Amino acid sequence: MTVFDLDDTLFKERDFVTSSFRVIAREADRRGIISYEKALAILCAGRDEGMAFSSLAEEVAARAPGCGLTEEWMVNTYRTHTPDIKLDDATESVLAALCERGETLGLITDGRSNTQRAKIKALGLERFIEPRNILVSGETGFDKTHREPFDMIMMRNPAERRYVYVGDNSAKDFIWPNKLGWLTVQLDDADGVNIHPQSSDRPAAFLPQRHIGSLSQLL
Repeated sequence: MTVFDLDDTLFKERDFVTSSFRVIAREADRRGIISYEKALAILCAGRDEGMAFSSLAEEVAARAPGCGLTEEWMVNTYRTHTPDIKLDDATESVLAALCERGETLGLITDGRSNTQRAKIKALGLERFIEPRNILVSGETGFDKTHREPFDMIMMRNPAERRYVYVGDNSAKDFIWPNKLGWLTVQLDDADGVNIHPQSSDRPAAFLPQRHIGSLSQLL
């Protein structure tokens, strides 16, 4: 059985962030406060410093005080918008190939239920993964720093001969599957655009057993 992380493993989390930026910029433009292009440029410019929403909120407040497009509104929109994201062709092909050869797939992801479920729906992951094998920390009450999500997968799939976890973040993705005897695989961030920078400067218990540059290497 192969179980995946979601963000920056099956798709780039940066695409979800950009999707929210577009929704916010369109609303600012619709209200005549600032053009779509200008708003999007401000958001993108502040992305890497974590200042995207505060920078645009400051600009909006200067142009239209009290309009309601606050930083709080932008954060909520980021969390709750319907994302314009999709699996890339290579990832979709890998998931389809794994299913065709009889591999059971799963998903363990950290985050708010509504945010992660919106991503899962937009990506069409239930075409490949049974709903009972999709675990979201906002629903289970346990993130990947706890053993419970991994135990749940094993309890729901007791006939599986081996378990593999594929993730990207060695700060939390691999410690429990390592302890539980799973094979752990890190998808390396070749482009350097992951939300959480990758590091091998961690205790051995946190590190993956294998590294891959592409999900196609799982086949």
